[in-house]
Amino acid sequence: MDAPLSANQYKSDFDVLIIVNQKELADRATYWSKAEERLIREYLIEKTLRTPVNFIVHSLQEVNDGLAHGRVFFMEVAKEGIALYVVQNCTPYNHNITFLRIQAERPDRRMIGIWPEASRKERTMFQKLKEAYTKARYSRHYRISEEELGWLGERVEELGQVVHQICSEKIVELTKAAAATH
Repeated sequence: MDAPLSANQYKSDFDVLIIVNQKELADRATYWSKAEERLIREYLIEKTLRTPVNFIVHSLQEVNDGLAHGRVFFMEVAKEGIALYVVQNCTPYNHNITFLRIQAERPDRRMIGIWPEASRKERTMFQKLKEAYTKARYSRHYRISEEELGWLGERVEELGQVVHQICSEKIVELTKAAAATH
């Protein structure tokens, strides 16, 4: 969408539709004011954004209702929008790290192998991480050695690097797609 600079000039901007799973999470004042301030600050002050970014937040139910009733805004988004992130069950109510790891591995094979499983030691280490979610918080009996923590830390570092690489590539791809449409 073009935002007017003056009567004869237009500055392109990005409009982002954020879809949340509960209507309450669409409350801009409660949940989104800091994000909005940050986007404005990054554009106007930090200059890390070259294009203004605006966002609108709706629940999935609102989006589906809007599409079902032919609301122009939602119809235009469905027709002309670019999906930045598409996932099913993106916030599963599941704390099983094995399940979450497999979910993360599905979209990009580079995620596979970050948590190796070839040896008993590697499987035990992942189990240690899995147990940390509950046992480290609720049991005085959970123990982790410096060596174990170091190994897990290395895996987390690799995970961060791979996620950064995947996201950076996706941003480049989306930037090229956006440039091609303008």
